[in-house]
Amino acid sequence: MMDERTKDWNTYVKDWFRFADRNLNFAENYREIVPASFAFACFNCHEAAQKYLKAFLVYRTEEKPTDSEDMPELIEMCAALDDRFRELTELGNLISRYNEDVNYPYGPKVDDEDVKKALRYAAEIKAFPPLAELREKLEQEAPSE
Repeated sequence: MMDERTKDWNTYVKDWFRFADRNLNFAENYREIVPASFAFACFNCHEAAQKYLKAFLVYRTEEKPTDSEDMPELIEMCAALDDRFRELTELGNLISRYNEDVNYPYGPKVDDEDVKKALRYAAEIKAFPPLAELREKLEQEAPSE
């Protein structure tokens, strides 16, 4: 039986997954929401990816998440808790481009192909086994009231 703190903490972790899904959902539907918003769609893919990692960190450390948005750093923090996260190193480097670079005027131009790549990278992080396992575990628990 979970105590109240654990129940509340697990709800907090679920919220991180929910917010990550919201970013990814926006990115998946970017054309319908704001036509030709390639940069914003790519940025939201990065946001989703970092929130998936932060959900894991919050769950495992029972601490509020780091303010870092640096994917390699977040992956390294996750890998310190579960070595499987090292498999995400290259993917983290690829999606990092869509954080700052596309969110400021001096960044590179992105197009529909970049959005497709960013969506694929974020989806791969979302489906990464340790994250999928955690999410499944949390979903099997009784809903919080």
